[in-house]
Amino acid sequence: MNTRRYAMCGYCVGNTLSVPDASPVLIDRKRDHVLAYDLEVEYYGPKISSLRNPILCSSLVCTCGYIVIISRSDVRLPSVTCIRVYDNEEMSETIMRLISSHNPIFIVGHNVYDFDNVKIAVSLPSDSLEC
Repeated sequence: MNTRRYAMCGYCVGNTLSVPDASPVLIDRKRDHVLAYDLEVEYYGPKISSLRNPILCSSLVCTCGYIVIISRSDVRLPSVTCIRVYDNEEMSETIMRLISSHNPIFIVGHNVYDFDNVKIAVSLPSDSLEC
């Protein structure tokens, strides 16, 4: 039987319901990277907004201490890597490159499956999508 185990850094949170007797997995925050990310998007109201609206900024924060801010504005924060981009394509490509190079075991965030991942996919240039 296939087992999927879920955990947050330093805490056991359990397994899928299909294998209730399997032991939870303890995540080591320095070794097992759990990356959280979020997008902030321009909102024009319910009748005008779409997946094509500008991505204003994104933050990536990992349990290992990795923190990156990607923004259309010139952001400068001490001890934080800040990257300036100029459009949705560049924002999406930068997010994907950073996530891929950091290689987390889990990616978490608020509404990433219903919005953020979809927004990134729509914003990527068509020649960057690989199967």
